[in-house]
Amino acid sequence: PILGARSRPAVSAVVLGILVAGGWASSALFGGTLAERLAGIGDEVAGGGGRAAIYALALRLIGERPWLGYGYGTFERIFTMAREPEFHVVYDHAESSWLELVVDLGLPIAALFALAMLLLAAMLLRGALRRRRDRVLPLTALAVAVAAGVHAMVDFSLQIPAVAVTFAAIAATGAAHVVPLRHMPPAGSVAIWSTARIAAVLLGALLLVLAVPYARATWHLAVGNSAFRLVAADEPVLPAVVERARGSREAALAIHPTGRTWKELGMVELYRARDPGLSWEQRQEALQRARAHLRSGLARDPADPAAWYRLALVETMRGRIEDAADALALSWRTGPWEPELAPARLRLALLHWPHLTEEARRRAGREFCADPERAEQLRTWIAEAGLAADPAVALSVIECATQ
Repeated sequence: PILGARSRPAVSAVVLGILVAGGWASSALFGGTLAERLAGIGDEVAGGGGRAAIYALALRLIGERPWLGYGYGTFERIFTMAREPEFHVVYDHAESSWLELVVDLGLPIAALFALAMLLLAAMLLRGALRRRRDRVLPLTALAVAVAAGVHAMVDFSLQIPAVAVTFAAIAATGAAHVVPLRHMPPAGSVAIWSTARIAAVLLGALLLVLAVPYARATWHLAVGNSAFRLVAADEPVLPAVVERARGSREAALAIHPTGRTWKELGMVELYRARDPGLSWEQRQEALQRARAHLRSGLARDPADPAAWYRLALVETMRGRIEDAADALALSWRTGPWEPELAPARLRLALLHWPHLTEEARRRAGREFCADPERAEQLRTWIAEAGLAADPAVALSVIECATQ
């Protein structure tokens, strides 16, 4: 070794001093923020708000489908459908990776994930106890695994790519040093191209090939994202910008069709249909394409209240009142509480009020009346829709305007 045995204590003292100094500096710079963050989490859980409310909703969802779950990666959509009025924002994660895993995949599969984490921790602990040299590597990996597993109970850090990759690298480094050197096979005794290595290379090549279409589609979407954002915000843009947004979505769909891309293409066609320079035939063609694209996207991902609202808007422009009322009803069913969508959705509902079901009317009233400041705006819209004297309106929607 480069450093002799006598110099190792001095080196250890230097390293320990650096670690202590680094820890002190981190505490001085970020300790207050960390303490406030931890206190905030404690207050949320103890007070029944924030995380506690999300955990309660997650437990209710688990109780409804404990064995199979709702499908991997569907928490945001399920949360949108099941949330209560106090949630004014949509949570894309359950603020607990373990709870979200059970909601998505069910108890049996989540138990397998937990068992895998426990086996990893046991393997690292066993390696740290058996090794004589480099014992710090499996010990460090064990500490990181325990910290990650415990932290995942109150946050979704392992679902952040940077954290997940760092954790995987540290865990792999520790796992590689589990077996003591004296138990390793002699150099040259293991074939370079063993069956396991060949299988790993072939599996990696297969995964790479499968990822190519997704990467190409993502590239096409990225090229037109700036144009699409302008179209989605209903900003006045040149026809070339609309064509760029539409072309990028069409190119991505030709390679890797997804529900989201179909819906985005439907939004672009709906924007084109609003162009006052189009003839009646051109507008009807654009509306027909928008309807087809939105329905294709909703067939793949139906839990999208905004997409159902846009489909209702398309059907309204086409003069299909019954279809528009049905789409509005599905919009409320998939997203009962959408503060940003509520005004536009209710205003469209008032135009089709006689055709809405009683359930849809009740959902409209509950959503809009949740904000008492909208009462005056609601009176204006009811008058504009010619429903001020309609007794059916008083059943739900007008209640918050007349109190």
